[in-house]
Parts: sequence; C-alpha cells; structure tokens
Amino acid sequence: MGGFQYKDNVLQFFPTAEGYVKNDSGVLSYVFQYKDHLGNVRVSYAKNPVTQVLEIIEENNYYPFGLKHNGYNDYLPITNKYNYNGKELQDELGLNFYDYGARNYDPAIGRWMNIDPLAEKSRRFNPYTYALNNPVYFIDPDGMRAEPPIGLDVKNGTVHTDNSGSWKYNSATTTWEDQNGKNNIGNTIELDNVNIKGYKNNYVSSGEYGPSKDSKDVAMAVGIVTLPVLAVTGGLTGGAAYLYSEGISAVSSMTIADGATGIVANATSQYIANGGKVGDINIIEAGSSAIPGIGPVIFGETFSYSANNFIKNEGIQAPDSFAKWSAQVGGGIISNRFGKATDNYLVGEGIGGKVIGEYFKGIIETGSNAAPNLIK
Repeated sequence: MGGFQYKDNVLQFFPTAEGYVKNDSGVLSYVFQYKDHLGNVRVSYAKNPVTQVLEIIEENNYYPFGLKHNGYNDYLPITNKYNYNGKELQDELGLNFYDYGARNYDPAIGRWMNIDPLAEKSRRFNPYTYALNNPVYFIDPDGMRAEPPIGLDVKNGTVHTDNSGSWKYNSATTTWEDQNGKNNIGNTIELDNVNIKGYKNNYVSSGEYGPSKDSKDVAMAVGIVTLPVLAVTGGLTGGAAYLYSEGISAVSSMTIADGATGIVANATSQYIANGGKVGDINIIEAGSSAIPGIGPVIFGETFSYSANNFIKNEGIQAPDSFAKWSAQVGGGIISNRFGKATDNYLVGEGIGGKVIGEYFKGIIETGSNAAPNLIK
C-alpha cells in the first residue's frame, strides 16, 4: 500500500531513496542498499543494534538473466524480496517468478510467462523474450517494453551541452529544447523497435561521427564524397558534364508512366524496408525517383521529408551521420546503376520483361533502403 509492506496487518518495511526502513517488533531501522546499473540490489547492509557497527545482511549475485547464485554468501532470510531489477520475487508455491506489473518473469529460463502486451511494437523479437535477449544492457521497467536503464529520471530544466549545441529539458512537453532555437529533440525516440527515453546525455551528435545535420556540413560531405568520384570519371568538369548530360538525356526520353512507376516502386521499397511505416516514407527520395540518373539519386538520398515530419512541424531532414549518408547514397547509386543495366538488357522484351525487370530492381532498391538502418 503506497510502498508500505504489511503482513497480518503488521508493518514490515517501507522503501526509501537509499534502501528501506524495516520494522523489528516496533523498532525501526534503516537498511541501505547498493544497486548496479540495472537496478539490481547487490548488497544490503544495516547497523547492528547491539554493536552499532554496519553489517551486511544480504548479498545477491545473479546470472545474466536474473537467476540468483546459491551455495555461498548466504544470510538470514529478510522480508524484503525486491531485488532483481528492484522487482518483487513471488516465491509462493516455489514458482520464484518476478512480478513486473504487466507480466511475470521466470529468471530460471530467462523468459516471460505471459505474452508481450505490446508485441506488435517489437515485431523483430519473440513476445516472450526478456530484455531483447540482452539483460546486461536492457531492462523492462513494467513488463511492457525493454529500454536502456539510464536517463529515465531526467528532471525539468536539466541542461545538456555538447559539440552540437545546448539543450534544456522541458518536462511539460517532454522535449529537449534547443537553446539556439534550431532543432528540438523529442523525449522518446525509437531505435530498432526499442524505446530510448529522452536523455540528451545518451544522444550522440552526428558530428561526433562525421558531418552534423547542419545544411552547410551536409554540403561539405557531398563534396568530400563526390569530388573523388568525379575525378575518377574524368575530372570535375568531365564528371559534372556526365551527370548533366545523363540527366538531360533521361528527362528527354522519360514518360509520365515511367516517372509514376519510379515513384511507386521507390515508395513501396521504402515501406518494406522501414517495417511498414507509411509516415516515414521519404517524399523527396520517392519524388526524385521519377527522374533517372545519379544526380537525382544523390539529391533524394541526401535530404528527406516525410508525413511524420510534416505532422511534427519539422523541416527537411539530413542523415544522422556521415556513415549513414554514405550508405544511403552508395546504395542508391548501386540500385540506380543496376536498374539502368536491367532496363538496357530487357529492351524489346515486352510486358513480361518489364515485369521481371521491375521485380528484381525492387529487390535491390529495398535492400539499398534497408542498409542505412543497420548503421547505429
């Protein structure tokens, strides 16, 4: 009841910030706890009422999935059973489950005993899997969804400053507000179906890996990558001329049907690659797919704007990191060249050849759209 634990109408203990207060026949005494980064209680200690010396009254050592070591470090049983992840051990009938709220967890097998109520949010993982099979890093605070254990107690007004700028946390809007009035960061972002609750200290600036999201830096990144490519194709002038002539030739020969096919094919491949999230489809990339050639590919892979960006009143976005941008552009160029070669090979093959060509082009394009998501 409100954290106060009773047995037969007698108060047993109640929690504090450092541990808990236990009741020994009406005598209240503090018990302090040492917890690891996952919130697991490793050591509990209290002052001996006779000697007035601190003594360890409980020590817990766990296997990765929470099963407690036995056979050593044994102490007298205590009434507080909130240990692994700070959850209560349900030892009735010898079941030894942990009660997480939404589900019960069995540390002996490292699996939940109930299906995940948010299973559709984590389609990559078995609905009975605990902590995404990585219990050393992730926790599951309420049995609903795994998340990193750090950054969950961020307070209103907390300021974080790094090389990319300065942000202040607004608990009313659950947003990290950019102190320079540029890009705010939402309280919760989703990475690989895992919710990472907003904590700017966990946010890694893309500038630490390469160019940041600033438009000037993106332009520099384009130059850094494309200039050597253009040099290899015959120097800057020759490379630019090639891109220009290819674009003019493509535009002059394309039809409305070809443009529509390119847009639909690209949007479909994005939809498949992002796990069926219509709102995340990059409208710029899909639109640029209407025009054949490398130039539109580079443009469409460098900038993005989706329905979700519109809903959140966000501007045009750039890749999170230099590595991701390189993967996007590289994959787009490979997909584009494969598509061009396929079209040339199947010239005159009729409707059947067109269908076959679009099928294999779609596979390559979906792969190129999915590849950047593998880069952290």
